[in-house]
Amino acid sequence: MKKSWYLIALFFLPFVSHAQDTLFVKKKAPVICKIVEIGIDEIKYKAWDNLEGPVIVVLKRDVYKISYQNGKSEFVEPDELDINKEAEILDKKSVLKFGVFALLNNHFSVGYERVIDVGKNIEAKIAYIGIGSSSSGIDVSGFYSKFGFKFLLGNDYYVKGMKYIHPLKGRYIKPELIYSFVFEKNKGYYSAYPSQQMYYDINSSAFAFNLVYGRQFILGNIMTLDYSVGVGYGFTLSKTSINVNSNWSDYRTNYYSHYYFNREFPLTVTAGLNIGFILK
Repeated sequence: MKKSWYLIALFFLPFVSHAQDTLFVKKKAPVICKIVEIGIDEIKYKAWDNLEGPVIVVLKRDVYKISYQNGKSEFVEPDELDINKEAEILDKKSVLKFGVFALLNNHFSVGYERVIDVGKNIEAKIAYIGIGSSSSGIDVSGFYSKFGFKFLLGNDYYVKGMKYIHPLKGRYIKPELIYSFVFEKNKGYYSAYPSQQMYYDINSSAFAFNLVYGRQFILGNIMTLDYSVGVGYGFTLSKTSINVNSNWSDYRTNYYSHYYFNREFPLTVTAGLNIGFILK
């Protein structure tokens, strides 16, 4: 059906082109019109059968040829700079991230994000616990891992005509799974009977499911800056090297990957600021 209209338009074109302009739009029938303005990014025109009607706008990049009423024609060449810029942006689909304040919380984290579809990214993070400064001064080590799916809430564009959608930029919601293992060595414990200072080791595993809200910015198409906050539910398991009359899991709140309240109120919260380097 579209081909038929296209042939009909071409048939009548010689009879009307002497008085009207014609726009040849990609994948559409020629548009018989009166051109009002040709700008850098768009062309404004009025329909040839309704010159008193509204001004219609078409993106210049969608037009490949213009025929004027005086018989002259010109081909609209694509802007190579724009094409290269668009390809440069859309080809950047992964980023390697590092926690900005991780060392202040006695760990080092590395994350990786990858675009899998329009508006959908996956993200994973691993961290080693026991590097940097510890607020408690106790010998603590371990690791944690995170994995989540990002769902972008809106599109961010690259200037001209809102043409380029950066697949790594924007606000997002991310369901996230978290696992943290913490080992605390030579923790002091005062025993009432027999009355003495005792030391023991503790292994603890923490699990959490969080819903994260965040926003990621692009810095010169080279780096990213990402902040986020999250809330969810979790639980913990712990084991001590000796029999201790206390549950260590109920006293620890900082699992480095997240903060955990307690077993009676198993709420978890996260917050983060990451800087990343964009990869291809």
